[in-house]
Amino acid sequence: MRKLAVARAGGWVAVLACTALSCVGSIGGPDPSENDGTLGRLTYTCTEQQELSRGVTFDHMRRLSHAELVNTLGALLGEAIIGDAEIQTKLSGLPVDEMVLAGDFTDNPPVGTALALFQVSKRAVELAMASPAWKTDHLPSCAGTSPLTDACVEMVVEQFGGQVWRRDLGPAEVQTYLGHYHEAGADTEGLSYLLRRLLQSPSLVFHVEEGAEIENGRIRLTDFEVASRISYLTQNTMPDDALMKAARSGELRSLEGVRAHVKRLLAEEKSHAKVRDFFRYYARLGTVPDPMPAVGEQIGIPDTSGLGAEMRQEAFDFFDHVFWSEGGTFNELMSSSAAFPRSEAMARVFDAQVVSSEQPVASAPSHPGLLHRPALLTSSGGRTSPIVRGARLRKAFLCDEMGMPDPAAVAERKNEVGDIENMSNRDKTTKLTDAPACIVCHARVNGIGFAFEGFDQLGATRSVETVFNEQGEPGATWPIDTTAQSPELEPGGPESLSDSVELAFAMSESRKARACISRRLFEYYHASTVDLPNDSCLLSEEEAQSQSGTLQSVLLATIANEDIFWKQEP
Repeated sequence: MRKLAVARAGGWVAVLACTALSCVGSIGGPDPSENDGTLGRLTYTCTEQQELSRGVTFDHMRRLSHAELVNTLGALLGEAIIGDAEIQTKLSGLPVDEMVLAGDFTDNPPVGTALALFQVSKRAVELAMASPAWKTDHLPSCAGTSPLTDACVEMVVEQFGGQVWRRDLGPAEVQTYLGHYHEAGADTEGLSYLLRRLLQSPSLVFHVEEGAEIENGRIRLTDFEVASRISYLTQNTMPDDALMKAARSGELRSLEGVRAHVKRLLAEEKSHAKVRDFFRYYARLGTVPDPMPAVGEQIGIPDTSGLGAEMRQEAFDFFDHVFWSEGGTFNELMSSSAAFPRSEAMARVFDAQVVSSEQPVASAPSHPGLLHRPALLTSSGGRTSPIVRGARLRKAFLCDEMGMPDPAAVAERKNEVGDIENMSNRDKTTKLTDAPACIVCHARVNGIGFAFEGFDQLGATRSVETVFNEQGEPGATWPIDTTAQSPELEPGGPESLSDSVELAFAMSESRKARACISRRLFEYYHASTVDLPNDSCLLSEEEAQSQSGTLQSVLLATIANEDIFWKQEP
């Protein structure tokens, strides 16, 4: 979030003001008012025809992301080898594939992947072949003897090669690798070459899905391909022994079998890293810069260096606490009074006590829910920006699309209004954006931003607005007005808000916000934009869980659903 907000805070008023482009709600789907049900009105629906085309948005061979590749190599090679400094250097040189916007993941391998994998495989096999312990842990017992027999090499291909390919290899494939072994001179040299060749296999780098059968224009995946999807969607790594066994037994041919393994893997610590990265994507929480030191001094914080990183960590701690709690719901995400100030400075921001454990402070009622995390409220500038705060909420948590402004229109409007710096944020923002070309968007942005004016540039509560100049000297002050008329959160939403706390509780009950987090989970976990005609069935299942279940149940619906069995026929 901070990548979009704080880094551009100085120019956002101009950037967002006065656009001839319209603001539209981007959740999509039919009119929610047309779908009343026991769970309330849903944004997404699923027709019988759509049910028959589930999974067709999977139409390509996706490469492994950086995290998936590193984790897979770690699982194949073990911590001792993957932790080698030379190997780490080669892998760290590849792009990290951090998703910022939906659909920005490219299927094309980054430049240098092939060379890096060649160098990694060469170094890894050197280390592995010099380690009797590695051979014992990763290869059949016969691999430690000399000379090697063809039968032993076939076992190596079946065992280690099956892990690389993430499926059982057929007899012809095993014989092909046996041929490579002999071409390299057999015995130790042949085995080293065989292992290097396996570690450079396209099946290691790509999610290869050939499928088993065609039905209604779709390809039904093999059980091993389903197992691979389950594992990478939950933990960003190759299937474990239990999943491979389930694939061989036919256990993954039913949705019940898939759900059981998804639940098992989500309960493991390995899944937490991916959930945390989803939160980064959902909240758009990139690097958080340190606030202006003079602002900190106003509330007794003598040094704000490193405070941005602390704020970011606190936001992740908060999300982890809500998501992994037994009853962690969307309502709790938006309204919980939990907080994790781990320093005196953060305690002052929250007006709470310092905590050092995994448990939050007893209560931080002034900062309810995700929207009041200091990481999402802070600014590195001398004043807060209602436009930044309002636009962030609209775009990140309500999935509203907002057109970018015409630079010429922005410049013209700034010339029209002249110098408006000697005004409160509310008056300045209103003056700048009340032109007809501007108000289309800003009628929906400004009020929400004004509701947060009770929080300063650190995200601490305040009773007056104080502006600091570039030298960090406090200047004029103005009274705070946090009211918002006609916030237009969604049809049937509140007609007015007294402040951001009231806004947070309105968001906690919002159907639109629930549909939005469902959409964001889809985008992140499927590394794709939404194709409404084909994805509505899955989105409707996610949204239903967001209304009646926990956040974990929404994630379960995102992964364990009918789409996991299918891909589009070429």
